[in-house]
Amino acid sequence: MNALAIAIWFLKDTLQPKRAVTAVLLGIIGPLFALLFRAFGFTPAETYDASVQLGIFSATLVLAAIAYGGGIVTSEVLGRTIPLLLTRPVPRWTLFMGKWLGAIVLTAAISVVACFLTAVLSFGIEFDTNMLLRDMLVLSAGAVTYVSLFGLLSVLSKRAWLIAAIFGFFWETWVTYVPGDFRRLSVMTYLKQLSPHADVGGQESPLEALSEAFQTAPIDPLTCWNTLAVLTILSLAVSIAVFSTAEFLPTEEAG
Repeated sequence: MNALAIAIWFLKDTLQPKRAVTAVLLGIIGPLFALLFRAFGFTPAETYDASVQLGIFSATLVLAAIAYGGGIVTSEVLGRTIPLLLTRPVPRWTLFMGKWLGAIVLTAAISVVACFLTAVLSFGIEFDTNMLLRDMLVLSAGAVTYVSLFGLLSVLSKRAWLIAAIFGFFWETWVTYVPGDFRRLSVMTYLKQLSPHADVGGQESPLEALSEAFQTAPIDPLTCWNTLAVLTILSLAVSIAVFSTAEFLPTEEAG
């Protein structure tokens, strides 16, 4: 059994009717924002920019990565199925890679489909294809990086979901607006640099205005891609190393 087969098994298991509800709920956040902004009279461009920023990059992408990436090992530990998983005649690194790949595919697919639906609801059929493809590419890259980071958390802690949620909705929310180079410690900073969107109605929030007053030069695209790649590779390497050697017990046995 190779990593691809495990990824397919993961996807089939995760997309069973009762469990697929999570994916659907995550996928409609952006489109719902688009419907809301259109109802309040925002232009198509304003609707798309705001919905993609608030509904997809900051919500769907992060939530899906937390749910599926943070659950790579955590779900098995909390569900007390980790002994069954580890007794399979498959190398541990293959098990992890398979679930990691499946989590990336699912997170990216939900985000990309949500982005497409948001574009259609915002512009109709006359949307900017280049803009949409750029956003889809950056969302996919974000899925790879976030799933890798949260997958590492799932190996290191049985509270991975909680830690990932704090990181995703506290750290990633405010650190991108901190003046200077401190913002480089946020994954979302690089995603926003690669896929910039205008603010709703052209209005800046107080945080954004303060940030721009002290902000250093924009981060060039190559640096953004390289940083995302390094974060992904390091997270994956450490995850595999730890998962291959550490002992994992169900929650009751772990105390």
